[in-house]
Amino acid sequence: MSVRNSDTFLPIAVQSVLQQSYRNIEFLIYDDGSTDDTYSILRWYQSQDDRIKVFSGKHLGLPAALNYLISISRGQFIARMDADDVSLPSRLSQQAHFLSTNSLVDLCGTQIELIDCLGRSLGSKMLPLHHHDILKVVDFQSPIYHPSFMFRSELVRDSREPFYNPFYYYAQDYELLLFLIRSGRIVANLPNTLLQYRVSYHKLDPLKILRQARFTRLALSSKSLPPLNTKSARTDCLDPDSLMNVTLRHRISARFLIFSSSPRLASVKFVKYLILALASCLSSDIRFLVFRDVKGYNLPRLILLLRCPFSVLSLKK
Repeated sequence: MSVRNSDTFLPIAVQSVLQQSYRNIEFLIYDDGSTDDTYSILRWYQSQDDRIKVFSGKHLGLPAALNYLISISRGQFIARMDADDVSLPSRLSQQAHFLSTNSLVDLCGTQIELIDCLGRSLGSKMLPLHHHDILKVVDFQSPIYHPSFMFRSELVRDSREPFYNPFYYYAQDYELLLFLIRSGRIVANLPNTLLQYRVSYHKLDPLKILRQARFTRLALSSKSLPPLNTKSARTDCLDPDSLMNVTLRHRISARFLIFSSSPRLASVKFVKYLILALASCLSSDIRFLVFRDVKGYNLPRLILLLRCPFSVLSLKK
């Protein structure tokens, strides 16, 4: 687990791992340059349970931090976890049993329950179970949630090094899934809900969502993938702002995404509405975003400020 400035939900996340029914674990945590009380919390938990090993250093970014932890891990299986999510008590045991009894599967995830900042349920996220079903949707969405990953340790040695592409400051899990699938690896999801995924405010940050969508599109375009091998791979992460200027290819034929009866810009509902629209455009071949009845708001200027590679048409009745 890599953490950065996560003191709010960190104790809940750590406790959920320590209370797993599968007890034979090593819990590796990297404090990725936190400036809050994250490191102090981790040190306290380390003093209480010798299965926890805490590492700290400069800010590396998630993919590089995970690569470091993977390189020093010793287990047969490696599981992921985020600092604001909750692993249900039987998660590790069920995933380890699944991989042990399904020798052809290299990586597996679980079904997800969405929760809010207070831990209240927001509903479930049902994901495809089998590899052939995952192949049907992988070009449109990430079919396995990153915090639910568990994979074989030999997968790291036999695939590529570093395991996570450090170029992908965002969407590194999606890029990894695409790489594994294109390499002939088998992935799957368990049918049981074993992880509570917290939908917190920082995950709804508009700029983060836009960057996530941009990196997702880069991952989907094989020609856009940077070279990655053991000799020339970078060990640090690129500044995500530098990628905002990457020119993306579009199909010649323009496509439209039309939203009618849009609520007012001042409302929270409209902001979420706009974020989803932007993310849809960035992860597809849509060239024009059309809003009808937007009540005179200057959406083209807003999109220009966000530096998005498509045009906005604002239509009135």
